[in-house]
Amino acid sequence: MNLHNYHIARSAVWNHVGKVSEYALFFFSTVVIARGLGVEGNGRLAGLLSLVQLLIVLSSAGVEVSLNRFLPQVGHAGPETRFLVRRLLLLRVGLYAGVCAVGMAALHFVFSAPGKGWVEYLGLLLFLGLLRGMAPILGMLLVARFRTGRAATVGVLARGAELLALLAAGNALNISSVLAILLAGSAVQVLGYLLASKAEWAGEARPMAVAPVFAFGAAFWLNTITDYFLGRQGDVMFLTMLLPDSSPASLYDVAYSIVQTGLLVLTVGFGGVSLAALSQYAVNDRPRMNTLYAVVVRITSLLTIPTLGFLIVCAPDMCRFIYSEQFAGAADVLRIILGFRILSRLFGTGENADYLLAIGRVWTVVRIGFGAACVTVTMHLLLIPRLGAVGAACAGGTGVLLANVLGGIAVFRTGGAEWQWGAWARTAGATIVAGATSFLLPAIGDPFVSIISTAVVFFATFVLLTFVVRPLHGEDLDAIKSALGSLPSPLRMIARP
Repeated sequence: MNLHNYHIARSAVWNHVGKVSEYALFFFSTVVIARGLGVEGNGRLAGLLSLVQLLIVLSSAGVEVSLNRFLPQVGHAGPETRFLVRRLLLLRVGLYAGVCAVGMAALHFVFSAPGKGWVEYLGLLLFLGLLRGMAPILGMLLVARFRTGRAATVGVLARGAELLALLAAGNALNISSVLAILLAGSAVQVLGYLLASKAEWAGEARPMAVAPVFAFGAAFWLNTITDYFLGRQGDVMFLTMLLPDSSPASLYDVAYSIVQTGLLVLTVGFGGVSLAALSQYAVNDRPRMNTLYAVVVRITSLLTIPTLGFLIVCAPDMCRFIYSEQFAGAADVLRIILGFRILSRLFGTGENADYLLAIGRVWTVVRIGFGAACVTVTMHLLLIPRLGAVGAACAGGTGVLLANVLGGIAVFRTGGAEWQWGAWARTAGATIVAGATSFLLPAIGDPFVSIISTAVVFFATFVLLTFVVRPLHGEDLDAIKSALGSLPSPLRMIARP
């Protein structure tokens, strides 16, 4: 497959490199915070950050996805697009102020248990939410124009500043100082995005029809809210709400961080770029759009499934080595989340939402998310009081799996894209064999040595098996070549004609 405008693939690569670096710094920051605050303090902080995220979600208005879909279709920055961008930014700020004004009283009842108060951190939380809500919008102005290098550079600088500040604080870390450091890092990021995207919002502006953009964003807004209850923050919020102890929320947050790191390190480059590219093809080239969808699904599965399988094998050692022995209880939670994520790849994950949004099926995405969120919330209420963090992992995993199943079915029925079950089966099968081989290794007391030895055996076995099962297709090789400029010879041997 010869990808139209190779800058799409190159943008994905730059986006990936930058975002991986950014998230790596963020992950190291979470480790420093968890070790510094301990299990109980980290759980309390996780609950507070879930509150911040709830405020952001309730005021999001679907602004990011609207920009990501419409800007690639209207050409370069001009007076009309500046008018649109300014209106969307004002809308986001106004909604955030309104949500904060109305929501404080309601949130008082959610976080009213002893020792979990949020009032003492109110000012820091409100400003942090405002900045974290603005950063993705300004960053999307760059991603939607495929200027991902600039966006990633700003993110890396902000996360690097946060990490250095956390390390400098050392043993003096507490919840207030952590929130202040995160606030300063978000301010750096917003300022950097404002400067890098100046052409998109500064200069002459001329009115344009914004109602369709607002309507699209408003519809997707509902999906953003349901995604909150399908993701990490919603799970942490229910753990904080339903249990008197913050420790389960802390263990769950630690386990989810490891999963998210494994996924983002390998797939974050597709974020934003995938939707922008699919939106371009959706206008007049549906066959190429379907091919791109299939390529992204197969490559993403090849990248993620073996990594998630390796984490299942090494879950106890990972928790002990990264976060210390006091977080060892997160291993079971980690394995449950990983198992659901591997199964979900059978139906595609974020690619489904990108595809449906690109063809304008926003209400389909909303309905799927709402149904899955209802199931998740019901299971949370039933399982968390009995099973704690394990119950949250089972409930969240079931909701994510249901959303992906329904999303995959919608893509196949409405868009005509093919189900990539064969590639999933070959990749998952090789992962299972590699995992079983790794379990034959003798027990090693040192977590770091155990992780390294398991990684060597696991990935050596998996790579050898890929030459047998051949999980890639010829179109995948064309996409990789477009992104990298050349094609490593071994990849030709693991692709089918």
